[in-house]
Amino acid sequence: MTDTITPLEQIRAGREYIKKTYGGAHGPVPSHFGYIDPQEVLLPQHYKPLDHESDGVAIVSGGLDSVTMVHFLMRQGHRPHLLSFDYGQRHKRELQYALQVAESLSLRWSLIDLTSLTELISNSALTSQDQHWTPPGVEGDMFAGGEIPVPEGHYAEDNMAITVVPNRNMTMLSIAIAVAVNFKYEYVAFGAHSGDHAQYPDCREVFLENLYTTAMQANEGFINDKFRITTPWLGISKNDIAQEALQLDVQPATTYSCYNGGVNHCGRCATCVERLEALDSVHVPGWDETVYDDTEYWKGVVAEWKATH
Repeated sequence: MTDTITPLEQIRAGREYIKKTYGGAHGPVPSHFGYIDPQEVLLPQHYKPLDHESDGVAIVSGGLDSVTMVHFLMRQGHRPHLLSFDYGQRHKRELQYALQVAESLSLRWSLIDLTSLTELISNSALTSQDQHWTPPGVEGDMFAGGEIPVPEGHYAEDNMAITVVPNRNMTMLSIAIAVAVNFKYEYVAFGAHSGDHAQYPDCREVFLENLYTTAMQANEGFINDKFRITTPWLGISKNDIAQEALQLDVQPATTYSCYNGGVNHCGRCATCVERLEALDSVHVPGWDETVYDDTEYWKGVVAEWKATH
């Protein structure tokens, strides 16, 4: 059972905190830079500022795409209620960044705990646990420690399919829609971009169109007549999002993307490679203050990809 505690410093007095573990719930997990020891993080179940009137829901992981989307929505005059999800992801550290953006902008934030599902959706590098089975026919220590390792390389490569979490976005969007119905919100905002389409079927336009139709039918008579699913990044690239972040004064170091979940970004996993390529494309030296363990690997990966595609 998850421990619920209140920090002694009571920096956010009166709120209950959940003690979460990231980096390996049952011991150190392998990474390209040695082993990452399990670490604990304190997260409130909810954050509600005094001025918490919201007009919609924004699904926020804490990564560059979703955090920039929140700033984009606010520039349009919206005040989204931020929803984040703990589904047992190894990069649980991202949730801290989601909370921080809510606090910095005085936006309502809720953490949805889906960890009871983790064991049942563990056939992914992002949710694999120590007790994960090794697929038939696989030999050697490919799954050292019993966990599926996070692949390195370009974000669009076929081996990134191992990072697909079964029905993840469908589950998150469905819950977000339920929250929107409950509060009569006008929208659910989702930060998928064009680079997600290849690997993740639940980031594609046809899926989102069908989901909207289903949501309106499933909640007929209860959902806001103006309700919509808004996806501001769906037709643009990660490089474009980086440009938006620059224009909106979003410091990349206030976001977290690394699939390995370490204190620093590893610089080698798919999201780190994609992130570094995108942030480099804005040509503003020193803008990205994020700490990476490897700042050179991505250059070779991107060069090779461009040469072969």
